[in-house]
Amino acid sequence: MGAYPLLFPQGEVMSPRYVAGDGRTPPDVRLSEQQREADRLDSLAKARSDVYALEGPHSYFRDLLTLERARARTHGTFEAPHYRIGDPGPDPASEVYGAPTVLEAQQRLSRAAVQQRDISSDTGSTPDAMRPSLPGALSAIWGKAARRVSALADALPKIALERGMVDSSGTQLLVRLPALATGATVAGQDENAAVTELDPTSAGIAAPLGSLAGQVDTSRQLVDFSKPKIDGVLTDDLSVRLAENLDAQLVNGGAGAGSLRGFLQWASILSVSGVVTNAGTYLNSLWQAFSAVSGSSGYGSADRGEFLTLLHPRRAAWLQAGFAYPLDQLVPGKLVLVPNAPLNLGAGTNEDWSLVVERSAVQLIAGQPTIRVFEEVGSSTQTVRFSAHLDAALAVLNAKAVCKVVGGTPPSGF
Repeated sequence: MGAYPLLFPQGEVMSPRYVAGDGRTPPDVRLSEQQREADRLDSLAKARSDVYALEGPHSYFRDLLTLERARARTHGTFEAPHYRIGDPGPDPASEVYGAPTVLEAQQRLSRAAVQQRDISSDTGSTPDAMRPSLPGALSAIWGKAARRVSALADALPKIALERGMVDSSGTQLLVRLPALATGATVAGQDENAAVTELDPTSAGIAAPLGSLAGQVDTSRQLVDFSKPKIDGVLTDDLSVRLAENLDAQLVNGGAGAGSLRGFLQWASILSVSGVVTNAGTYLNSLWQAFSAVSGSSGYGSADRGEFLTLLHPRRAAWLQAGFAYPLDQLVPGKLVLVPNAPLNLGAGTNEDWSLVVERSAVQLIAGQPTIRVFEEVGSSTQTVRFSAHLDAALAVLNAKAVCKVVGGTPPSGF
């Protein structure tokens, strides 16, 4: 009967079907094969354009480890500073099967370093504090993972942290920015009358530099043999941990022990008492904060588009439950949720405080996160450590551009 329609006793006709041995490929199998081939070609294209594509054969973290092992062989380690100094390294045959040579790792890392990578579309030409100088796909993973917990860093204006910007002459590292203590005056002028003049006085802003670091320990076997590569998993984990700490410090960093100074710790910021009777009264408190910042006794800017309203998610959820309209349309400026903002504030150590910020008067000064690898820290167990590090400082150029809303006792049910 071949592939011709089959007539059943009840008179039903079955559509042509595949019969083994007739030389034809079923349509569903053919489509599946075509999709697999398209995916394979796409993977090859990515591997050609990005030496460390996730679908490619090379591991960024493994290459970093290869160079770290070569450095230790050449210069020694902390535990054995004179061990095999000057050793050019083992023959590739003595390494784990498939391990890259030092030259291969150097060439790939050098190629990745010179490639130009896109930064997030909403940061323009400003360096993205939440995306390190990782190659291609790993940079995208880092940025996406970090933004799950640190939308605040992305919402603030940024200045790239560069050499020469840090004052290391004292006991604390400081980033100094110029600012005015008093400004000029402008007044009406009568005909041929003298123009009013008040020369501004300058005052430098000293923003403590925070050094944020996180690390992941893995087995040597995991780095050598994992497939798919462990790169994506480590990148995701390190970025989340670093972003969590940055999130918390931008709100309430204490400016000591390697921390930057967060909004709540800057002297002379404005303050209003939050009324938590219901969602409506607390929303009114947020607008009182906006009024304080935008009024004559505050920063004096009433451009709502320049404002940020920073809320802990539990406060935002409680507020949203009280209104039919989207919360981001009700608060002053752009709503930014800060999941790592403190929940232990106030006399009862159980409050979350909100912030209303005029963003043009603040600056996040940050370098790019970097990732380093250390093999010798767990040499007795072949444990490898990957460390992520970020230097950052928050500068509030005018304290009256920030207003805190205090008294946020825990909302019932949230």
